Amino acid sequence: MAWRRALPEASTALRPTRLHPDLIVTDVMMPRMDGISMIRRLKTNPDTSHIPIIVVTAKIAEDARVEAYSAGADSFITKPFSSTLLRSRIKNILDARHALAAGDISPEEASERAPIVSEMSRTDAEFLARLEEIVMKHIDSDKLDVGFIADKMCMSHSTLYRKIKAVTGLSVARLVRRHRARKAAELLGSGKYTVSEIAFMLGMGSLANFRQCFRDEYGISLSEYLRAARAAAAPAESEKQSVAIDK
Repeated sequence: MAWRRALPEASTALRPTRLHPDLIVTDVMMPRMDGISMIRRLKTNPDTSHIPIIVVTAKIAEDARVEAYSAGADSFITKPFSSTLLRSRIKNILDARHALAAGDISPEEASERAPIVSEMSRTDAEFLARLEEIVMKHIDSDKLDVGFIADKMCMSHSTLYRKIKAVTGLSVARLVRRHRARKAAELLGSGKYTVSEIAFMLGMGSLANFRQCFRDEYGISLSEYLRAARAAAAPAESEKQSVAIDK
């Protein structure tokens, strides 16, 4: 894990056009602007609300902890502390946030890894909801890329890319492919469409790309997934027939 950069004062972190950190570690007492005020500013700005913030301070009173979390801090560490603890906390927060945003773990599981992370900021939750709405609405379009989504989100390409990467840990292209693969699994499970029809419905003209997209997400081929789905459905269908005969 590489350390990025130390800033002399809190106000410097409020310049998103200059700095794009993956995470911020801040003290409470700093010149010009205190850490709590900085956190509030960052967490209410859509361009920076996704950045996790760890507060380190010599204050041990419960009020200090409550104030930090109320402002939007993701973690709170009292001094003195070891670099090992800080590195571990950073890793847990980043891993849990990405897994939660991607839907790989539940809020309860995220809470076990890094308690405050299970409560994603309202700004980030709204951003992800809007993003998913746009992706799913246009999932049949072959033009569904960062430029298309950025225009719909009214954001610059670079800001959208950075925010999606920071919140989910995925690139825009990887996120779109994940949504397409999961929708493909849903359509395959319905048994109503062929693989070619599903690829067309998901805006993927190339069957080879569609098959690779699915394998990247689920780790198995389309044919393997279909066989597993049919095998799982067979006992349920047999049980239904048995019930019908009994009646």
